[in-house]
Amino acid sequence: MNKEHAIKIEDLDITTEQADAMEVIFHNALRDMGYSKDYIEAVECRHRDGFKPYAHNKGGLEARCYLDQYTANLMYTGFTNTDEVLDKNEKYDLECFLLENELTEIDHDNEEQLQQYNEYCQNTNDTVEFMTRFMVLSENEVTLFMSVSASDSPYHRTSDDNKEIKIKFKTLSQLEIKIKKAISGHFAKAMKSNIIESY
Repeated sequence: MNKEHAIKIEDLDITTEQADAMEVIFHNALRDMGYSKDYIEAVECRHRDGFKPYAHNKGGLEARCYLDQYTANLMYTGFTNTDEVLDKNEKYDLECFLLENELTEIDHDNEEQLQQYNEYCQNTNDTVEFMTRFMVLSENEVTLFMSVSASDSPYHRTSDDNKEIKIKFKTLSQLEIKIKKAISGHFAKAMKSNIIESY
C-alpha cells in the first residue's frame, strides 16, 4: 500500500492504476487552467502531528498562484468581491500617500508625482491568491473548488470569491469529460485569465 500517493487509496476501493489515472486527469486540468507544473501539489489528506484531515478528504491535487494587488487592480480580476477589496485597498493607499507627502490630491499632470505614487502602490507584499483544488470524496465523486483571496493577504485563509462543483462519475473517461466541462465555465475562465498574468 502506497501511503505517499496523492490520493488516499488506502481508504478507497480503487487500484493504484486507477488512482494514477485520476491524478493525471487532475494534473492536466490544472495545467489547462494555466498553472505551472511547479505549483501543483498533493492535497494534504493524512493525519500527522498538528493536522487532522476531514473524513471526506481522500486526497487529490491543488495549485496556487499569486498576483500582486497593484497589477490585479489595474487589470481587474473579474471577480466582484475581490475587485471591491482591491478598490478599497487602492483608496487606502492613496490616502496614505497623500498624508505622508502632505498633499490633498494627486496632480495627474505631474509625471514625477505619478511615478512616486505608482512606486508607493507597488511597494507592498499584498497579493491575490488564485487556488484550485481537485479533491476525491469517494470512488465515484470528486469536488472541484476554486477560490480567490485578497482581503486576507498575505495569509489567504479565507476567500472573497469561490465556486465549488461536485462531479459524480462512473468511469474515468466520464470524469475527464466532466472536468473539462467544469473548467470551461465562466468562473474557471476568469481564473485562467488571472493565472496566466501571474507568471
